[in-house]
This record gives sequence, structure tokens and C-alpha cells, in this order.
Amino acid sequence: MARLQDKVAVITGGSSGMGLATAKLFASEGAKAVIVGRSLDKLQDAESEIAKYGEVFAIQCDVSNLDELDNLYRQVGDKYGSIDILFANAGIGQFIPATEITEADFDKLVSVNFKGIFLDIIYLFLISS
Repeated sequence: MARLQDKVAVITGGSSGMGLATAKLFASEGAKAVIVGRSLDKLQDAESEIAKYGEVFAIQCDVSNLDELDNLYRQVGDKYGSIDILFANAGIGQFIPATEITEADFDKLVSVNFKGIFLDIIYLFLISS
């Protein structure tokens, strides 16, 4: 059953863990899975793995970087025209005692885990409208 046939799905953090599993599922259901990650090596490995299930397009991007997000959504728009599904899964964790977290640690967490998702949603609306 191809419940997502021809839907375009962007999966940030799509080269490992829950993002990779989701990309496989979406591709197996007929979606055009666009996986996004920071590590080119991990992306290439994930792309090969997901291709066994269906269509996949890998784009290297740090979701906390506005220029890289702009490039990501420009590429997706050029290739597919629109986005039907956004799985904003990219995130980082730092397991540091609260009393030892530096301002730089905090800024990086907020930049990836909040700003990255917020900007993903903004771009989704821009491309979809």
C-alpha cells in the first residue's frame, strides 16, 4: 500500500536514528524522501540504504545555518516544486550538568533545536504558498 505516493517529504536529521527509520518508511510508502543532515558520509550511507525502499534525495545542511537552509529549500523547490510533509527531526543533545553549561553550549542547543525547527516551518510555508 503506497499511502504517501508521490508526496515530497523532507526529513531533517534523516541520516540516522529516528530520522533514518522514518525516511525508510516514507520511501516504502511511495514518498519522495528528502533526507537532510550535517555529515556527508552519513548522508551518502543513508541514501544508499533508503534507496532500497524508494526514491531518496540527500542534501547536506546544518539546520541552524540560514544560508544552508536557504540552499536546502531552494534545491527541494527546484527539484520537486513543493513539500507535502516536513519531519523536523534534527536535534542535538548535550549531557552536561546544568551548572557547567556554558553560554556557547546553550546557544548551540537553542540554535539547532529551536531556531532550526522554527526556520524549517517558515520555509515550508514559503515554498507551499
